[in-house]
Amino acid sequence: MDPILVTIAGALVKEAVKPAVAALVKRVRAKFGKGTAEEDVLEAALESPDNEKAVQRLANRLAEAERSDPEFGGELRELWETAKVEITLAQNTQVASSGGVNNSITGTVHGKVVQARDITGGITFH
Repeated sequence: MDPILVTIAGALVKEAVKPAVAALVKRVRAKFGKGTAEEDVLEAALESPDNEKAVQRLANRLAEAERSDPEFGGELRELWETAKVEITLAQNTQVASSGGVNNSITGTVHGKVVQARDITGGITFH
């Protein structure tokens, strides 16, 4: 089983109140459809987010959906990247003391990044 799908399934049921995760849940609901066995698996996991077997069943259904519909799989993983950032930011609340600085980069970074407080002189990238 793909560990990312297990993580997505767990986040779907435990973090559903966060807007980005709610969008993920909405997309999964749309994919599974009303009155389906897949919907039943999703609802069971949502009702019992600490039930590891229910979450694993959901991860299995997500894997099946991803295999049968690679486009959905791509959407699922793209939505997950957004949701993961939201979850991480909520879990990693940073507080700077007086005069302090907190730097945080989330998501995929392309290119060069500098995180700093006080810089004397210039910065050159090579």
